[in-house]
Amino acid sequence: MTNLATLDQAPEISTPSISSSAMLVEHTCSKWTGRKKDKAASTKVVADNNANKNTATVNKVLLGDSPTLKAIHSLAGNARNMHYAMTLPWNDLGHRMLTTQMYPRYHEVMTDMQNEFYRLKTEFLGVYDWEIGKENARLGDLWNAGDYPTTLSLHDKFEFRISYEAINDPNDFRVNVGEEQAALLKEHMNKHHNARFDGAMDNMWKRVHKLAVRMSERLRVAEVGEKVSKTGALPIHDSMVDEAMIILDLLAACNVTGDSQQEAIYKKFEDTMYGVTTDGLRMSSTLRAETKASIDDIILNLPSLDL
Repeated sequence: MTNLATLDQAPEISTPSISSSAMLVEHTCSKWTGRKKDKAASTKVVADNNANKNTATVNKVLLGDSPTLKAIHSLAGNARNMHYAMTLPWNDLGHRMLTTQMYPRYHEVMTDMQNEFYRLKTEFLGVYDWEIGKENARLGDLWNAGDYPTTLSLHDKFEFRISYEAINDPNDFRVNVGEEQAALLKEHMNKHHNARFDGAMDNMWKRVHKLAVRMSERLRVAEVGEKVSKTGALPIHDSMVDEAMIILDLLAACNVTGDSQQEAIYKKFEDTMYGVTTDGLRMSSTLRAETKASIDDIILNLPSLDL
């Protein structure tokens, strides 16, 4: 466990505020892998090496040189990363919490990715038969025309889905039971919602902590012998500043209870990152030192976490 400075007790969550300030979103993306297990080749590899059964498997890459299929897989991975970056966990069924403040950006980014996914799908299916024709020579004796699904059946293997649901308000829970039972049910649902919200917030603070620690490590003065740039900086990737911007948005969007200390940390982080760019951090030792000092102060004021 990492001991961080403890914030004051957070205010009790009002479930209607969760219901009106956030929603649930689910994202799923399926795509054809372009791979196929070759049982005969797997058996031969095992036999040729005097190995026990099932100790090796040969998976054929059916379209090794398809730039469009690679682009589809890359986009699917990026979409999943963005989905997780802009949302927080809610349940084990695939739903994640999306605040109403974050929704416009999420919807824009994910819809653009969805449109690009289906554009690439159409492009890929249009050249699929032609690309199959190139694979015979590459696969050699591993070639098997039966490994390749038809264009028609392949169509259903590519799907990009986004679905939204409301977070139910327990105080608007209508069932035909007695008043006492209804009150108990509402109390149970309120506790259930609050526990899920607390879990989402805990996840957010852990993400803030993880990013802040990584930034502090990257912005420190290099030790003798470490690989540095011409300006003396340790390697700083563009993704670090990009992630900081997303975390900033989350800190603001997820403060549905109006918590003053969360607001204070958000303001501190916002001031720290104002005008900061990756190139600026790489070029200026002064900017690195100032940014690191502010980030270290943020770390000291984060809530206690089980890490």
